Amino acid sequence: MGALFRYLRQRLVFKIGMVTLVVIAAGFAASSYLNSRRAASALQSSTVDASTNLAQGMIAGIRGAMLAGNGILVQDLITEAQGKLPSVSIRVFDQAGAQVFTAAGPAPAPGSLSPELAQVLAGTPRAQSGATVLRGLPNQERCQTCHPALPAVRGVVSMVPTQADSAGRRAELLGSIVTDAFKHIMTARKVKQSELDDYFRELAAAAPGLQVAVFDHEGSVAYGERPPGDEDSWRAAVLAAAAPGAVARDLQLPGQGPARLVPLPMEPRCQECHKDSRPVRGVLAVALPLAPADGPGGELEAVLEVSLQNIMLVALGRLVTRFLDSVARSGAVSALTLHDGEGRLYYDAFARPSPPPAVAIALAGRKSTLRREGGDLVVVAPLLNDMQCQRCHGGDLPVRGAVEIRASTARAERAERDAMRSAAGFAGLTVVLCFLVLWLVLKRIVVDPVRRIGDVAEKIGGGDLTGEVTGATAGGDEVARLGARINEMVQGLRAKLHLEKFVSRGAAAAAEAASTAAQGGAAFRSIRSSGERRACAVLFTDIRGFTSYAEKIAPEEVVKMLNRILAAQAEVVHRCGGDIDKFVGDELMAVFLGDDGARHAVQAGLEMVEAVRAARAGTDIAVGGGVSYGEVVYGAIGAEDRMDYTVIGDVVNTGARLCSAASAGELLCTEAVVKSCGDSPGAIAFDPIEPLKVKGKKEPLRTYLARKA
Repeated sequence: MGALFRYLRQRLVFKIGMVTLVVIAAGFAASSYLNSRRAASALQSSTVDASTNLAQGMIAGIRGAMLAGNGILVQDLITEAQGKLPSVSIRVFDQAGAQVFTAAGPAPAPGSLSPELAQVLAGTPRAQSGATVLRGLPNQERCQTCHPALPAVRGVVSMVPTQADSAGRRAELLGSIVTDAFKHIMTARKVKQSELDDYFRELAAAAPGLQVAVFDHEGSVAYGERPPGDEDSWRAAVLAAAAPGAVARDLQLPGQGPARLVPLPMEPRCQECHKDSRPVRGVLAVALPLAPADGPGGELEAVLEVSLQNIMLVALGRLVTRFLDSVARSGAVSALTLHDGEGRLYYDAFARPSPPPAVAIALAGRKSTLRREGGDLVVVAPLLNDMQCQRCHGGDLPVRGAVEIRASTARAERAERDAMRSAAGFAGLTVVLCFLVLWLVLKRIVVDPVRRIGDVAEKIGGGDLTGEVTGATAGGDEVARLGARINEMVQGLRAKLHLEKFVSRGAAAAAEAASTAAQGGAAFRSIRSSGERRACAVLFTDIRGFTSYAEKIAPEEVVKMLNRILAAQAEVVHRCGGDIDKFVGDELMAVFLGDDGARHAVQAGLEMVEAVRAARAGTDIAVGGGVSYGEVVYGAIGAEDRMDYTVIGDVVNTGARLCSAASAGELLCTEAVVKSCGDSPGAIAFDPIEPLKVKGKKEPLRTYLARKA
């Protein structure tokens, strides 16, 4: 893996592809993120709108069903809605925050019920366990309009009467219970007078001696029958109770039990039937016998059972809970529960649960709330207690309940995740395809040409000037033009290499330095001004016997022989660190710079004698040479369009004179050369010879013959 990574890292197309891949991936990632955010925002907005609209629709449906006066329609509406919308949960809460219209859970196992409850459900009208009294609510024929599938008992009411107080407060407690039941029945839709009369007769039958009547504001009986006693006395008591500001009052008639007169104030829910503006629309009177047949507890049980039955008969089953609450508030009982026909606890008047926070906000502030809870979107909207609703719910609270719509967003979130995965897969496939296309295209139009340029550059670095970038044209793209420039450079290097064969290295170096100066005349001035004084040794060699040899041999052979001999000498010069200044016919001139220039020049001269002997191929050709040492001027001479870069000075002339005076195989040197070689010349020895008379010199030149020690 490491080797593969190193291989890829060395490939330009891989680097370009990776950069492009990162850019494309970043672009797709940003695009996918923004699209997902927009999609999520749109999804949330649509989900919120759908949930809010659903909540408003459910509120309208529940309100319509409630206004019809039938709570069973509300239950059916919720059940049907949740059946068609399995991802939606609907909950309805009453004014106190208790959940209503809930679907019945599984029936409790028979063994889990108390013996008394099981006994009443089996058909026993009444059972008692300690202070707790249980009474069954029979499923009469008139009940089966709404409860056709229930068994013989459709409910059980369980209570603990407050026996200590009920005896002294019989009229107050029973009057409160009957009045509340009357209001529930009276405000029901399409209630008939006969239904109220039946309710009062059933009370009298269940609790012998108890009589209930409702008087109008003039003191006449509107519902029920006038209790026993003087008619005028009752009329006077009723008119007093119906006076503005009057409150409930007890009445004790001679020879009879206690009675309770309860004013019926004109409430908003009453005005649908009572169009007048009187503050009190009538008085409800409850007359009791001196002593109840079954005792105060039995009397209370009978009134409570009959009241529950009649409230349910007017299809206001959900208002039973309000009735039970009023009974609990009256103080007549210390425990009060209602079970359905299968033993499930339907309502506990003394154990109302606390509503959820959002429901409490809706009930208290009449505000809708929207929140996310886990993967659900929850909308809670209040059910306002407007004028039409107050007929059943009264006008004591501005809100009669709340509706909670819980919509699961799991399906939408799955769709969003699927869309994200699809987008990511498409983005990944696009990135891979782009990478492959870029790889192929870049390899063809960039990488391959650059590789060819690199191969040629590598050859040039190794000294091979035979390479050429193929497909490179001056009219192509940037890479093609670069290849053309490389080819031009190679051609220039070839020309320079061939040029160096005809000039000295010093001349080539001067020409290269001048190429960086200004163009035209400035370049010529740069070369002309580059002459400098340098200390160097100058070596001249000349072939002896070459003229006679050339007269006898064909010109082509002469050239071959001359080139072989000069090549042997040139190889020695280069090996000893010298620079061939020029060839003049069969003569060679070399320059040796540096502190050891004289010693290197002498060493080269001695080796050149031996090299020529080896290269003369059976001829009598030999060389003689001269070496001089001193200060010269090193620079360019000549015209602007033709110059020679060489050394000038007396040292050069002296070296040439020594070369002319040397015999075949001899190497003559000046005294300055001997002194420059020092005391330890190594394998070189100098023998003084007769001073040499040199043209242009007044005094003979002290000369030495160099030889190998």
